[in-house]
Amino acid sequence: DAGPLGLARTARAEAPGSSLSHVDGAGLSAAELVAVASALPPTEPEAVASYGGARVPRLSRLDALPEGSSGVGGLQLLTGGTSGVGLLVAKWLGDRGAAGLVLASRGGQVAAAESARLASLAGCAVRAAACDAAEEADVRRLVAGASAGGDGGARLAGVWHAAGVLADGLLRSQTAQAFRRVYAPKAVGGWGLQRASAASPLEACVLFSSVAALLGLGGQANYSAANCCLDALAASRHARRSAAPRVQRGPRADVGMGAGQGVNARLQAGGIGLLSPAQGLMALGASLLLVGSPVVAAIIV
Repeated sequence: DAGPLGLARTARAEAPGSSLSHVDGAGLSAAELVAVASALPPTEPEAVASYGGARVPRLSRLDALPEGSSGVGGLQLLTGGTSGVGLLVAKWLGDRGAAGLVLASRGGQVAAAESARLASLAGCAVRAAACDAAEEADVRRLVAGASAGGDGGARLAGVWHAAGVLADGLLRSQTAQAFRRVYAPKAVGGWGLQRASAASPLEACVLFSSVAALLGLGGQANYSAANCCLDALAASRHARRSAAPRVQRGPRADVGMGAGQGVNARLQAGGIGLLSPAQGLMALGASLLLVGSPVVAAIIV
């Protein structure tokens, strides 16, 4: 479970100056982990440790995209696809050559105005599907239906996991119920998609993570932890050479769960800017082109 990493990052954000460290050291004893943590300087609160030594995380600035095309084909399945960011991505995929789109959400319905816009996508069949991403049986049915070739005969080529909910609050006031609510669509849903699509030769499997996992935003301990679990899934797929880029998105200026819940205002107060639609979609294109890296962080500071 990668969730404790998100919890540690959030705890440090909510209590600046705290000496909380996070050490990932599978196979090491508790005493060895404590020794590694004690040896870390105050400026390095995180490490991945093994008997060969310890490594600390670093960000690498992406100054330019590699050459290539971020075009897509075949059938693309999106969870959280009937509204917000998912719907924006659906239009982007349709414009880039997707033969079909399956837009899944618990309600399984797209607003009439948005349906009309999707209908204008040339050569792209679009349908909405009811699916609770937190229910593995629902996810299996969704993927099986998309893999059966019933959507115009197009082969399932991509899965895009954008489902998620918020239940914000300071770490000391969080409850098990709030954690379960946030984990269910994001982390549980991601692993359900992994199991359901394991036999499908996907060209893209993009997991929508969050800057909350990268920075540990105050008030979002559960969301940070859930997205860290999603990041771990992407890393696992990447290690097996399976398609699995993830995008740690910053807040969006136009759509997204944080837009109407005061989250964006808190982030801006902390020095994080809002992504424009073009910037958010550029990060998606980068995630498809950067084959050697499983993560793209899209943040304005």
